[in-house]
Amino acid sequence: MESQALDADYKGSGYDRGHLNPSFYHSENNLARLVTNSLTNVAPQVGDFNKGIWVKLEKSLYDAMNHSCNFAGAKRYFITGVVPSSGTTINNKGRVNVPDYFWTAMCCDSSGANDPLKNMMGWSAAFFDGNAINSSIRVYTIEDFLYYLSKLLSSSNPKLFADFNNTETEIRNCLFNQTQASTMVNGIIQNNDRFENRSIFN
Repeated sequence: MESQALDADYKGSGYDRGHLNPSFYHSENNLARLVTNSLTNVAPQVGDFNKGIWVKLEKSLYDAMNHSCNFAGAKRYFITGVVPSSGTTINNKGRVNVPDYFWTAMCCDSSGANDPLKNMMGWSAAFFDGNAINSSIRVYTIEDFLYYLSKLLSSSNPKLFADFNNTETEIRNCLFNQTQASTMVNGIIQNNDRFENRSIFN
C-alpha cells in the first residue's frame, strides 16, 4: 500500500485499470500476457477512452509494426507512459493519481539490417491523448513530442530511445525515414476523425 496501488483502490472508483504495456502485444506465452495485469503496469483510465480510441490505437500500432518492421535485423520498440494530473486521485484517497494524458512512442530500428535498402526503412512516431471521454489522439514526430512533453513535465531534456537528445536531428537507433514514417502514420490515422495530425507528417 505504501508503494503501489491495490485492487481496493480501483473498486468502485469508476476508472478502468488501463494497461501501459498491452497484454495482447505478448504472444509468446500465456504467462507473459498474464503478468501485464500487475497493478504496476496500469493506471486509472477513463472507460470510454480505454475501450475506445486508445485500444484502437494500440491495435493499429501493433499491426503497423508487424507489417513494416518484420525484416531481418529490424527491432521494434514501444515506450508508453502517462502525464500525471496535478492532484486528481481515484476514490479521493490521495494515493493513486489519475493521469491527465497517456502516450505511446514507437520505433522501428532498422540499423541492424544487412540489406542496404532495408537499413534505411526505420521510422518512429509518438501518439498522445487526454484521459477523457471523446478525446482525440495527437500525432507527433519524436522531436516534436519530446519538446511538448518537456513543457508538460517541466523537464529540460526528456529522452526517448537510445542516442537521442534535443540537439540532434537524427535518432540513431530508430533511423528516421520521413517518407516511411509519413506512410505508416497516415495509414494508422486514416478515416478516423479522432486522430489529429499535429506534426510534420502530412
